[in-house]
Amino acid sequence: SVQTEKFGSPEALAESLERKVFDVSKDQAGKIERVLVRGPMDLLEGGLVFADTPGFGAAQPEESEASHQARLTGYVKEHVHEVLFCVSGANCTVKAEEVNFFSDIRELCSTVLVTKWDSESDIREHDIQEYKAKFARLFPLCGFLFIEAKWAIEGQTKDLAGKAEASGVDKLRDFIRQRASIEGRRSSLRQQVLDAEEDLLELAKEPLRKSQLQNIPWREDGLMR
Repeated sequence: SVQTEKFGSPEALAESLERKVFDVSKDQAGKIERVLVRGPMDLLEGGLVFADTPGFGAAQPEESEASHQARLTGYVKEHVHEVLFCVSGANCTVKAEEVNFFSDIRELCSTVLVTKWDSESDIREHDIQEYKAKFARLFPLCGFLFIEAKWAIEGQTKDLAGKAEASGVDKLRDFIRQRASIEGRRSSLRQQVLDAEEDLLELAKEPLRKSQLQNIPWREDGLMR
């Protein structure tokens, strides 16, 4: 069954969440599959799930504490179409548990969001390339977006256009907006197929030359397959 409630204030929502998530018996908790919160944010109407780890699962019974990562992985695989995998860029490190989690869901991950990225504008591009050179191997086939939320907030509250632009939040907003519609997702997939074709042709140049083939011998049903 699905129960739906509307709230007139954030405080009323918070009280309801406490009742549904924290103040429930173990028997009742086992009957709740998930709790979805929808807010008045047009950008998120297409369905965006924030999963804060390792906090996710912290409300589970003590005997289930060690299983919260497995529960999150199962939830993502069952309910999520595409994953934007977030890591902190604050100390320019990636934790082993983050790499392991990524490995479990890598087929869903398209993009790595590097948050808390406060590299100054004059060396920002250099630092980004250095970060990619160091960590891209851990996230194969993923693109990267570098985000500094503090700069976005300062850009809005203090009217600092340069800060807002450098924050990367506009790029993230455009990324989400494209995927918020079916046509946007189709367009994204088409572009990924075209990019994959270009990569394949580039990688195939040398093998084709050595084998003296003029082109890749596609089967007629190759594209459909």
